Amino acid sequence: MRVVASSSGFEVVEDGHLLLFFDRDGRGSAIAMVVAFGFAALLGVHAVLWTSLAIAGQSHWALGPVFAVGAIIPTVVGALVRRRFRRLRTRPLSELRPLVVVDVGARWLLSSSLQPIAPVTQCRAAQAMLISSSAPSVRITWPGGGLEVYRGGLFGGGIADVLALLHRAGMR
Repeated sequence: MRVVASSSGFEVVEDGHLLLFFDRDGRGSAIAMVVAFGFAALLGVHAVLWTSLAIAGQSHWALGPVFAVGAIIPTVVGALVRRRFRRLRTRPLSELRPLVVVDVGARWLLSSSLQPIAPVTQCRAAQAMLISSSAPSVRITWPGGGLEVYRGGLFGGGIADVLALLHRAGMR
């Protein structure tokens, strides 16, 4: 097994005549972590503000501690998500299930359980943009379905090599 492309938690691995597409992030862990820590930071800033106002005699004394206690919950959630995120990132590829597999020799797109989905000549690999991300991604579509299989970097792109790999495999 050889990693031929890696970006934003996605990896493309070449294993003989197979191309395997993996998502190490578990789709959404990083977003959940950022939201949780952002919410905790917002509550923490409010805790400091209201405590300062209470010391100056400008607000009720209980508001600062209430915001401080409220900041603890998203901090714990963020820490748990971060732990899961790191665990997923360090797992060996042999423990991960691929999103899809391209059998270059047989020219078939296969599911994660290696069941045939469609011949690669009926599949299309193209650049896509998700509403939730401004980073370019690679989306494979086939009759009756489609899936984002790779995401490039936010500023650097980095999907051209993966698209070229899929086009060489026979996708449109």
